[in-house]
Amino acid sequence: MKTKNILQSLAIGAFLLGACKPDKIKDFTPRTEGDVASLTGTWKGSSVLQRDNDAERKNFPYKSEDVTSTLEFNKVSITLNSANGQPTTFNINYGGAPPFFKLTSGNWKVDNATKVGMVSIYNGPDTVKFTVGPYLMVLDSKLQLKQAKTLLGKEVITYEFNFSK
Repeated sequence: MKTKNILQSLAIGAFLLGACKPDKIKDFTPRTEGDVASLTGTWKGSSVLQRDNDAERKNFPYKSEDVTSTLEFNKVSITLNSANGQPTTFNINYGGAPPFFKLTSGNWKVDNATKVGMVSIYNGPDTVKFTVGPYLMVLDSKLQLKQAKTLLGKEVITYEFNFSK
């Protein structure tokens, strides 16, 4: 009886192992999120979160506030242009919202064209600097730009501007 059970178990095991087939290995395709080309295009404003960095450090109850409607951010769109993998010009259409970036057009530059960490928009001497949010958002056609406001060299307020294509 034991021999019969052992043989049946071995037969079932051999059948199950024989039924397994390896998956075909797909060719490697490099992901391009985070490069200049992935940031190029027209981005429509979706939300703005204002974070009080000092309140976060002190663990106060009111650390952040959604200021999307206050800034009328849903009316805003930004167009980032590029050529040959390098940033060129930008254009911001405020659509009647207050011009909180204080720039409407000019040039933009990045810290690294293949993995962008910082974006600067500028026109003449006026420059606005942003930190780029997570690259995975770019895969979902979303872009997060963070702008920190400082006082006496210390970041006090951070704005998280969220865009979508």
